[in-house]
Amino acid sequence: MPELVDNAGWDLLVQIAREFGDSDAKKQFKKRLHEEEKHLLFVRETLLELTKKDVSAPQSSPPAEQPRPRGARVRGGCRGARDRAGCA
Repeated sequence: MPELVDNAGWDLLVQIAREFGDSDAKKQFKKRLHEEEKHLLFVRETLLELTKKDVSAPQSSPPAEQPRPRGARVRGGCRGARDRAGCA
């Protein structure tokens, strides 16, 4: 998920700025990291709610199979007797 990569990227930038002693960059990267953490939380909560709705929604029955015209070919052969010429 791209949001996880974004979050990890900002965290890495904070660590690099810290290691190089760049307090201004570290402050800006932490600000962006915090914004990304809020966004990640929003995405997770939204995904959770949508999944709950999907799981709790009543399942619809698949559409009834339509009858095939007499003699219509079926995957892998012909409908009916297998000993007819051309049938698998």
